[in-house]
Amino acid sequence: MTRLLFEVAICVVGLSLVGYPLTRHNPAIKGAERLPWALILGICTTIVLVRSVNAVAPIGQASPWIAAGLVAWLVYSWRDGALRDLFFGDLRALDPIMSAVWLTALVVLTVALNIPVFSHKALVAEASSNHDAIYYVTNARWMLGHRFGDTVTYSADHPLFWMARSAFGAAPSLGRVGAEGLLAFVSAISAQDPVTHFLALQTVAVIGGTSASALLIPRRLALFSSRPTAAKVLAAGSVVFAPALVQIFINSSFANAYGVVLMTSFVLISIRSKAWSLRVQQPLLFAGMLATYPELSPIALIIIGSIFLFELLLRGESFRELLMSGFQILASVAIAIVAVPWISSVAAMTLKTVYFVASTQGNSWPDPYAGLSALQLPLAVFSTSQGLATIVPGAFFVAFAGLLCITLARSTVRSPDSSLPLGVALALTVFLSYIFHKEFNYGKLKILEYFSLFLAPSLIAACGVATSGGKHEGLHRIVQHLAILGVAAMNIGACYLLLQKGSLTAGRRYVANDLVNAVKAADQWSGQRSVAVRFGSEPFLYSMWTAYFSNRPLEFSAVYGSGGYLEPFVSTHPAVPRGSSQVMITDAIGGSTLLGEKILARYGRFEVVDVTDGTRISGLYGDEGGWSWMGRKLLLNIVGQGAKFLNLVLANRFAPAAASEKVAVTVDGARCELTISTEPHQLTLAIPPGHEHQVTIVPLGPVRSPALLGQSVDTRELSYQVSGLSLSINPRFPTLTCRSEP
Repeated sequence: MTRLLFEVAICVVGLSLVGYPLTRHNPAIKGAERLPWALILGICTTIVLVRSVNAVAPIGQASPWIAAGLVAWLVYSWRDGALRDLFFGDLRALDPIMSAVWLTALVVLTVALNIPVFSHKALVAEASSNHDAIYYVTNARWMLGHRFGDTVTYSADHPLFWMARSAFGAAPSLGRVGAEGLLAFVSAISAQDPVTHFLALQTVAVIGGTSASALLIPRRLALFSSRPTAAKVLAAGSVVFAPALVQIFINSSFANAYGVVLMTSFVLISIRSKAWSLRVQQPLLFAGMLATYPELSPIALIIIGSIFLFELLLRGESFRELLMSGFQILASVAIAIVAVPWISSVAAMTLKTVYFVASTQGNSWPDPYAGLSALQLPLAVFSTSQGLATIVPGAFFVAFAGLLCITLARSTVRSPDSSLPLGVALALTVFLSYIFHKEFNYGKLKILEYFSLFLAPSLIAACGVATSGGKHEGLHRIVQHLAILGVAAMNIGACYLLLQKGSLTAGRRYVANDLVNAVKAADQWSGQRSVAVRFGSEPFLYSMWTAYFSNRPLEFSAVYGSGGYLEPFVSTHPAVPRGSSQVMITDAIGGSTLLGEKILARYGRFEVVDVTDGTRISGLYGDEGGWSWMGRKLLLNIVGQGAKFLNLVLANRFAPAAASEKVAVTVDGARCELTISTEPHQLTLAIPPGHEHQVTIVPLGPVRSPALLGQSVDTRELSYQVSGLSLSINPRFPTLTCRSEP
């Protein structure tokens, strides 16, 4: 954890030093605000630079030149005494207590997000059911050794590169790799694999996100440079522990995180820049957004338009001034598109894919808010999970919403900051209405992630804490503080529940050095031959990461690790014929604990096994806690002289058609049937003499999935819960002997 915190601090300081010179000479960036702006502009500058260089050279080769360019920029900029005086003046302007509050909150969040690093020494952890980290890390590794335009081709030794084919090449459909470029650059200058920096740079994105969100808070609160108040501390807590931003981290949405930071910053600089004052920051931020997550660009323009609409209706802003500001924003967009055509042309293809191809697949995702009442749904949407909505009474949420409406109504009259919450609310309502109308389940969660950095500042502005109450000052302050207390409680409570659930998931879905060492050992033991991959616990996750770390062709199981990124590789293909491997990497649940196998090496949770003598299992799903679901058929290929009996327990038949059913058992071609009830059934099968054996167990009743029966979205076909699977010299249960017909 200390190493991660140190790495995060180095990245934040380094990127801030790169970005701070760009904060000068822009009237939209004032005072101590330059410090958080420095980190954002440093991130954006580095992303655009690295992505541009990768258009002509691999990052691994070009990293010394990129680093030299950044160093030259730092030397040229920071030799200016006026810049140094401005920087130290901004540091002196910070209030020490409020700075300590912000720093403490950010450290607490960083530690909470990265608990697996402390508890399991994890390199990467997936705190949700997503597998996105492997995608971004693989893209970064590809960029280290290839130009952006290089076509991704299949390699048996590195099959995961095939998943990057949509991100690279002459006409990629999803060429949004700005964030991965930053990861690749940091990896190149440190001479380490991208996986070692993934969590640190994802944390940097979260810190950049809190910086952008804090800058959106009404300036009258002066969060950075004036004495602390209860409202300021609550506002800081609401911003740092924003649940939608935490959800991005939990889902390992690496590019999304950086894209949201740049999109929010582009909106902020656009609404605060006066007409006729175009500065480099606007086109730079838009170019960074195009490189990182271009589908956010239309959302950014719609948010700006919505805010300008309320500026016109409520604040009485000049239509001419707003029109000129709009033209200035469009000019910055045009400059960005023309200045970096190698980025903008790819972004256009990404926009086409996302909005006209991928958007049609949203209904295949489960509804994240299914089963909630009308009162629970708004809270679940704003907190991006069902956790808080199922705890907080609906009446409480109605009271809180009413309180916000009261404070917003008062601030609309008295505060110039009311355009922000109203504009954000209008834009979000438009998108949510369309998404819910189309039942685009994937978008129900993603759209809140896209708006994640606007939600807390908008709610804080709606509380009206920066406005006066007139002759009812006392009552006005009470209502304001109750409202902002409700915002802080909602955000911190939802964040806590997300982190609690995420830490439990990450505790079983993490990649550490035990897997890395096991894969290296398997490669060594296999010589130049293939390695079999069999995992019973989180098979999809560990099969992919084995492919990432291995330099040998891998023989994937058709059951363990099928689907998604591995889909092209789970069936038989010429590079690795099924059953050709002599070495297997596995965990205890994957089948390595059966008699007859020689364990070559053991590293923590994983083993490297010689499978020239041993047992291969197919037909079981992942471990459920001492047992596994069986599908339509359980198949065991047993190799070795030591086994005489196979023992197992069949229990809890899924969706039985009757109180009992027949099960067909075949041992080396000899078939027999037995009738078992739906109660647990202990069974020992006699294994005839010989070196190689095949055993199949097939339930003769109907085998269906929970999805088919309308019980859940689980599409696996399930029959029995299987446990106690082992080979032995002596029988453990009543013995069944199958004999061939004479």
